[in-house]
Formats: sequence, structure tokens, C-alpha cells
Amino acid sequence: MLPPGRELDTTLSLLLNGETRRNPPAYSTSPLAADRLLRRMARQGISARVEEWGNLWYCTLLQGESRLSSGSGETRPLAISRAVVSCRFAVPPPVKQGPPTKSDRFIPRPATEESRQCEVCGSPLNPARARATLRRICNVCSWKRDKERLSEPRLPPPETNRRGPSAS
Repeated sequence: MLPPGRELDTTLSLLLNGETRRNPPAYSTSPLAADRLLRRMARQGISARVEEWGNLWYCTLLQGESRLSSGSGETRPLAISRAVVSCRFAVPPPVKQGPPTKSDRFIPRPATEESRQCEVCGSPLNPARARATLRRICNVCSWKRDKERLSEPRLPPPETNRRGPSAS
């Protein structure tokens, strides 16, 4: 069992981010950082039950009805940190039932045979951006078209009578 402090925080940072930071968040000592950790777990479908019994805090991480891990400590952040360190992240999430939620939606990307091309020059359009599938011409042709449009002479605004009321 790791004591609270930098070593536990570095281990958590490595587990969650895949890399260690020079100054990782103080997950094991800061209540705010521990709450951020719980919100991050909730986004992954992992809920937490944190309770205080006597002088110890206990944290149990659950995914659906199955218990993933638990941790205990003298403080709430320490119990949460120890539970996350011992969590089995390889457990697949439960199958969702019902209509898809906003997070389940994705932008379909065209296959290579469906990729679009610029209507002017024929170069392939980048489908990596969300709105790229809506475009019909590439950035270069769009820039050239706008440059030509702006270089055309403009008609002067219609003349208006600026003399004011006539003196009769």
C-alpha cells in the first residue's frame, strides 16, 4: 500500500495518462483533485461509493453491478487514490441498452472509395474534420476564388442628395 504523496500521485498519473508528469496533480492529498478523479472515472462508466467508518475512509469502484476495486485510507482523497490504483481497467464496459446517448454518436467518415475531391482542381478533400465532408472545393481553390472576387471592381454606391432641404 502506497503512502499519500508524490509517489502515489505519480503512479496515478502514469496509470491514467500513460505518462508521468514533473508535477502530477495531488490526487492523494487534495480533495479537489480527488473529486476530479471521481468525475473522470464516472465518464468511463465507473461509479464510486465513498464512506467513512470510524477513523478510516473506504472507497469502492463499481462498474454496473460488479465491484472493480476498493481502497482505504486515513483521508478521503487517499482512499479514492488507492482504489483507482488497484482498479482493473481491462474490464469491458457493460452493453448499453436503449437509444444512443450523445456520447455514443460519431461522425461517419467516408471510405477511401467514397472520398470527395475538389470540384475545381480534383485534389482529395481531407475527411478528418467534421465539416470536410460538406465542402466541395479545397482551401486553395476557395482562396483563389475569393481573391478573384475581391479584386473585381466594385460599383460606386448610388448618389444621394446631400445638400439638404432646398431654399425656396
